[in-house]
Amino acid sequence: MSYSLLHLQDVGYGKGFDDNLSRYDPESRLLTLSNGEQYRLEGEASEPAFCPPTPLHIRLKMLNGALWIYYKSGAVEQLIIPQAKVIAQKYYLLNRVFSPAGHEILFTYIVINGRLRLAQIKDAQQSLVEIKWPSLHQVDGQPPTPNHVILTVWPGLAQSYSLLLQKEQGKLTRVSQCDKNSIDNARCRAGALCEIGYDSRDRLTSLCLPGGINEDFVYCADGAVRPLPCMASHTTRVTDNQRELYRQTQTFQFTGVDFLTANAPLSRPDMLTPGKIYSSKITIRRDNRSPLGPAAKSLRAAMIVITVWSARSTRRRSR
Repeated sequence: MSYSLLHLQDVGYGKGFDDNLSRYDPESRLLTLSNGEQYRLEGEASEPAFCPPTPLHIRLKMLNGALWIYYKSGAVEQLIIPQAKVIAQKYYLLNRVFSPAGHEILFTYIVINGRLRLAQIKDAQQSLVEIKWPSLHQVDGQPPTPNHVILTVWPGLAQSYSLLLQKEQGKLTRVSQCDKNSIDNARCRAGALCEIGYDSRDRLTSLCLPGGINEDFVYCADGAVRPLPCMASHTTRVTDNQRELYRQTQTFQFTGVDFLTANAPLSRPDMLTPGKIYSSKITIRRDNRSPLGPAAKSLRAAMIVITVWSARSTRRRSR
């Protein structure tokens, strides 16, 4: 699962959380891959093609109503529109994944409260993951979102275990190991693997992990740096009975030019001069502190550069 501040809608796992599966929206022509990359497609529905800049490591093919994605690594994904009588599903969802060696993984979906939910992941031998979604009643005519989800890994085997994802007001607040057949809130709190905190705008601000590890996130004021939300700092703390053992803080500084926003040149490839380099810089400042040894302060800066180049009719974006 991954979290994105730019997509705070609840798709079942909590606001901002997603299951990292490739999907395609034929209405907006937006293709989202499992690694988080997004591409806009053009051309006929039967022969989709990438809008420039065209990626060099992926090929597409529409065959028998399924969208096939071929990766340079040799992996292949098949996306289909699942057939469900009670809903009109418009998205292409991940159906099968083939490894370069030919191994296949199959994804199965079920309809819960009018929405398609991932229910099972399996290979040729056995079920790998099963997901249990609670069935809820509609409120004011709106499809409800479940307040918990149970994921069972290697069901039926001796090493099987279950994870409980608990939600409050649409936000994922706790992940813990549990008994898939019963939910004991007291035991879930005691065995929590992760506690998640949010601010008043439903943005993730803290993670509490086993071993006294805490993650804190601070965001820039709206519009102060860029039109889209961005992070001002990220702090990792290690504590022992409220005694702080270690702290690392990363602060982020952004240039005023951002080639990834909607009004930037990168979204209008015809404005890019072939062979010219465009860059957007993010400077990361790290501050490490540990009271266990001699007082020391370590500052390091890193630079992330977004580079765009074009040759002939092909343009490429790299990070």
